[in-house]
Amino acid sequence: MLNLMPTTVDVLKNRITRWNWSGDQAKLERISANIVQHNNLERWILGSEAGVQQHVRERVALQHDLDNPTASTAKQEISARMRRLGFL
Repeated sequence: MLNLMPTTVDVLKNRITRWNWSGDQAKLERISANIVQHNNLERWILGSEAGVQQHVRERVALQHDLDNPTASTAKQEISARMRRLGFL
């Protein structure tokens, strides 16, 4: 994953970092990175058709879950919500 952060603090502007995640942590990172990218897109979405469709399904399900909390789900951590939604 490559993060380009033009509006970050000076010390991070020219830094390239590699994270080596696996399992559930890798899935959490993928979904959160896709959401950040989606929130910052202006015109283009890059990726395979299947990958973009998966992102849209996950984003809709997570947003619905956040917009309609129940007493039992409101205090759940994101990993617990994702596990309950079948993403992990």
